[in-house]
Amino acid sequence: MCEFCHQHGEGKKWYLQAENYAQDLLNDLKRRQYIHHFFEDPERLKRNIGLLDTLNKLPAYVQAVVKPFLINRQKRKHYGQVLPI
Repeated sequence: MCEFCHQHGEGKKWYLQAENYAQDLLNDLKRRQYIHHFFEDPERLKRNIGLLDTLNKLPAYVQAVVKPFLINRQKRKHYGQVLPI
């Protein structure tokens, strides 16, 4: 079970918990601004994927230092995951 299921789903699949889709989350102004910013420049997303490809081609010792830093930073901002619905 992933850390988000433990944190937001009380040990169950967080995305099956109705309260995680509450209307107040949708109306949160900061959340709406983040979503707007996320989709306003699709080319930026494409560039970021290219940077990840570059990172994956670097030597393992470099990845071992850089990846944990990037993962922790992304967890603070947004850390998406694929949902098996």
